[in-house]
Amino acid sequence: MNKILVAALVLVVLIFGVAWVLNNRFPAKGQIVRIGENISFSLDSNATTGYQWQLARPLDNNFVELVSSVYLVPNTGRVGTGGTEIWTFKALKVGRTKIYLKYVRPWEKDEPPAETRVFDVKIIKRT
Repeated sequence: MNKILVAALVLVVLIFGVAWVLNNRFPAKGQIVRIGENISFSLDSNATTGYQWQLARPLDNNFVELVSSVYLVPNTGRVGTGGTEIWTFKALKVGRTKIYLKYVRPWEKDEPPAETRVFDVKIIKRT
């Protein structure tokens, strides 16, 4: 019985681990959203290191606007635990745009970003 429980636990950890890697390392290239709806992107982050996600390029305000950017930390009770930044945008007009984000320490102006992400957003009509 214990072997079955351990095997099931290992399988669950593997499945969630692969899903996490695919979501965080290979995000979907094309996101589809309807006019007036919000679209959110979750990004691994660790504010204790001084890093944070920022817009790498200005938004094309014809198509999207920033609604919010929040940092969430899991309640582990451990110092230095990383969290998640959730960036939410509102779709304004039919078309396509890209959202460029960079993971930086804001005071290190001359340093390249530790990571970058580009999200291709397709905005469609409401049905």
